[in-house]
This record gives sequence, structure tokens and C-alpha cells, in this order.
Amino acid sequence: MAQDQVEVMASLGFEHFSAAGHDRGARVLHRMCLDHPARVERAAFLDILPQHHLLNNVNKSFATFSWHWFFMIQPYDFPSA
Repeated sequence: MAQDQVEVMASLGFEHFSAAGHDRGARVLHRMCLDHPARVERAAFLDILPQHHLLNNVNKSFATFSWHWFFMIQPYDFPSA
């Protein structure tokens, strides 16, 4: 997705640009910044956790607290949506 966005911006005549991403879009923007650092002049990331750190340090307490990410470990009788 990041590559697609860089190509779209180039086709519109923007070799350098600023971008913002929220949630999943912020993950795409993060990838774009890693792969194309010379093209992204500024970036704003909204509502994103450092996924590498999170997934390497997740524990049952965090997973239970973050019910919207870990539905399958919730205790019995947890509402189903």
C-alpha cells in the first residue's frame, strides 16, 4: 500500500510530500517512511502503537485489557459485539 501511494503521488507530480495516517493508515505511512525517506518530508502518525515493541512484549494482562484486539481470550459471557 505504501508503494502504491508513493506511485500515485509521483503520477500527480509530487516527488516530495507530507502525509498523515490514522490507525492502519499510520502503519502504511510508517512503512512508506522506512522505504522512501527522501520522499516523505513530514509525517503525522495518529493512534498507533509501536507494533514491533507491542508484539514482542504482549502479555495476558495486556491482551485481556485490550479486548478489541484479543476477543478469543476474554472470559465467558463477554458480549459478542
